[in-house]
Amino acid sequence: MGGLAADPAILAEEVTELLADLGTFGRGITGGASNMQHLLRDLGEEGAGGRDDQLLRGLLCAAMVEYEELSLALDRGVRELSAVLVEDPGEALAYVLRGFLHLRAGRLVEAERDLEVAREAVPRCGNVHLYEALLLAARGAPDAAVLERLARARQARYPAAKFEAARYRELVVYMRRDAFVREVSRIFRLE
Repeated sequence: MGGLAADPAILAEEVTELLADLGTFGRGITGGASNMQHLLRDLGEEGAGGRDDQLLRGLLCAAMVEYEELSLALDRGVRELSAVLVEDPGEALAYVLRGFLHLRAGRLVEAERDLEVAREAVPRCGNVHLYEALLLAARGAPDAAVLERLARARQARYPAAKFEAARYRELVVYMRRDAFVREVSRIFRLE
């Protein structure tokens, strides 16, 4: 693995914080666009620059989709991250982020494939397990399967303070069930 994912432990520990920090940063609005949209524009045109620029633009697109529900960033993020993977097929972060973007676009087979590669490369990355839980939920899996994957995300140090079930539309139906809500609260110690 190269680039940002050279140390899987760093990826596992920092990707959640990085996405959350981008989400907080992005909540500021200037001129009708979010801070992340401005930053993405400032980073240049799609495909411009090198691999690291493309990875950063892909990361910003994933954060925009996760924290701002900006679906316009879906396809651009997938393209940027796919270009990174052409150049560096071992870039685990690109698989994590592209898997999430495929999930949000409804491309569940592609999401599963990317998240499986990411889990093999960085098994202690909480975001991989979280996104796999969302994938299971999108497929209508039983509560127990979704909860087991959420528990793995938490065990992989996904920070309880960063988990907001309401942010994930895949969990909406599940969060209507009291037993599921209680178990999520127990997993993330939200009570």
